Amino acid sequence: MTCYPPSEPPSFDATETIEDTIDRLSNTLRMDTVSTGGDCEPLQQQVQEIKRLVRELPEPFDEETLKVTQGGLTELLYHSDLEPYDLEPSYDLEPPYELEPLPLPRQSLWRRFNRVMRRWLRFKDKDEHAIADYPRVSYSGLRKAQSDIHTSRDVADKLQEIISTLKSACRYAPRDVDDVLQTERILNEDLGLPSPSVWQIIEDAEYWVRSRDRRDYLQVIALDAEVQEALCCTATIPLYVRRYKPLRRVVFNIESRDQGWRLSNDRRSWTWFEVGGNIAPRRHIVHNIPASWERRVHRTQWDNSLHDGSPEDAQLLEWMSSIAGGQEVSVFARAQFRGWENHVHRVIIEVYCACV
Repeated sequence: MTCYPPSEPPSFDATETIEDTIDRLSNTLRMDTVSTGGDCEPLQQQVQEIKRLVRELPEPFDEETLKVTQGGLTELLYHSDLEPYDLEPSYDLEPPYELEPLPLPRQSLWRRFNRVMRRWLRFKDKDEHAIADYPRVSYSGLRKAQSDIHTSRDVADKLQEIISTLKSACRYAPRDVDDVLQTERILNEDLGLPSPSVWQIIEDAEYWVRSRDRRDYLQVIALDAEVQEALCCTATIPLYVRRYKPLRRVVFNIESRDQGWRLSNDRRSWTWFEVGGNIAPRRHIVHNIPASWERRVHRTQWDNSLHDGSPEDAQLLEWMSSIAGGQEVSVFARAQFRGWENHVHRVIIEVYCACV
């Protein structure tokens, strides 16, 4: 069992910022399709592939990969024939804004990007009237301003470049049981290796099927001594895994905090997380740091093959060995006693299973 010390999250959640940018780009492509009547489905598929890969990035995140991804997406979001000032959000000005009137074909695009950037940067809507005063333009003007933004092959090439960067940063895992069985067949039949050697190679390479689930935000508030809980996320063990001890590894990434204060001198924390299965009993994962307003990232990894002979590890191995194919493994957030609150910002569970 490996429990990493709790760490402080970055000043902003980098992956959430990237996902937000992806959503803006997807909406922009969709609006362009409505206005031009074109087909942006291939580009939308690339955008969704980027979103999937971002969510599957292993933690701790590679800062350089996040920086390159965010930079590429932002470049696409800004890419147009407009002058730089046309796309600058007006967060440093007070109404009425002292901006030059924009040429008519550009005003609609200006309004949209201003709204997008203000929502992205979470600015208030107090300046909405300053944008609404611009006259409306026809879709033909918008098409002219955007024709080179979303229909160019350069956009598809840039998206593919981002996809390649993310794929290189993702730890490879077989897509399904068939991938593992195909690898076993190649090593066994094509290369002539004996089955015990093939099984050992696959085990040492940790060539395991991965199941993953995520929950972004929820709260659990205790009202009295009764324990309150909420289901965070559930990962399902594939049905066609090996029968004997298929669960090889479980990884939890939890970002959370409690209510940030307490009235008693009790130093214990009454907000915590547990994991349980269909048959397997509940097992404690981690407690929040008591009376702390600051979010902490707790990363815990359980391995079925690593142990030091301690009673705790023996219990963990027994728990992991009790889980079979087709069962579910769920994470629960809990709180007990009045005043205690479990603020869950993100929970990710990953389970790795052997197939041979």
